[in-house]
Amino acid sequence: MQNQDITEGFQHVDQSQTGFLIKFLEDVHRCETVQEGFAKQLAWLNIQPGQHVLDVGCGIGDQAFAMAKLTGKTGSVTGTDISTAMITMAQHRHAMTHLPLQVLVAPAARQPFAEDSFDIIRTERVLMYLKNIEEVFVEYTRLLKPGGKLLIFDVDWDALVLPHPDKELTRSIVEFISDSFPSGRIGAELFCHFKDSGFKDIQIRPHGYMHNLELTKRIIGGIISTGVDHNVFTNDEVNGWWAELERADAAGQFFSCFQGFIVMGTRN
Repeated sequence: MQNQDITEGFQHVDQSQTGFLIKFLEDVHRCETVQEGFAKQLAWLNIQPGQHVLDVGCGIGDQAFAMAKLTGKTGSVTGTDISTAMITMAQHRHAMTHLPLQVLVAPAARQPFAEDSFDIIRTERVLMYLKNIEEVFVEYTRLLKPGGKLLIFDVDWDALVLPHPDKELTRSIVEFISDSFPSGRIGAELFCHFKDSGFKDIQIRPHGYMHNLELTKRIIGGIISTGVDHNVFTNDEVNGWWAELERADAAGQFFSCFQGFIVMGTRN
C-alpha cells in the first residue's frame, strides 16, 4: 500500500505523492459521514442564488462544484488552493460544467481578492495544516461583506477515537499524531478564534468522520511511520498495534472516529 505522511503531504502537495493525495481526497469525499458533514454545512449556509462564495482549500473542487449549483448563474463560487496540482485537477474535473465556478492557486492567508468580496467563506480540513491561524482569520474578515458568513470545519486530533486494548500506546500514538500537525487541536480552538475575530451569532456543532480500517491506515499510517523513523515508536510496537486493529476488523469490531467541529459566524 502506498503510504504518505499527510501532515507533510498536504502542506507541500506539489512536492509530494500527488496521485496518493488526489485519490485520498476522492475516497474521503465518498464516505457517508463526510457527505453528512457537508450536508450539515450546506444547511447552515443556506446558499442563495446570486451569492458569491469562496471555498478556501478547495482541493479537487468537488464541494465547490456542489455549491456552484446553488448560487446559480447570477452568483459564483471561487475555489482556491495552495497546490497547482490540485487546482489543475479541479479544472479538469469541472471545466465542462458551465457553472459559475472558477479555481485558482492562492494560500489561505493571502487571497487575491478585494475586501468585502464574498457573502460566504467556507473551509474544511485546512487550518490543521497551518500555523498562522490569526492571519487567516484577519484575511477572512477582510474578504467577507458585512453580514457575511464564515463556516469552518476542522478536526481536534487529540479527540481521535480508536478503541484498542493497549491504551497507553494508543494514547501515545494519538498524541504524536496531534502534535505532528501545525495546528492539531484547531477543531477545539475554532470557537475562540471566531470570538477573538469579532464574529457574532456563532454556532458550533461536533461532527465526527467514521472510516474503515483501510482508510484509517491511509490517514494516520504515514504519520505513525514518521514516528518510527524518529524513534518515537519501534517497528515491533507499531506492527503489534496495527495487528490488534486488524483482528478487531476481522471480527467486525473495528471502529474509528475523527472528531471535529463545524463552526459558523457572521461578520459584523
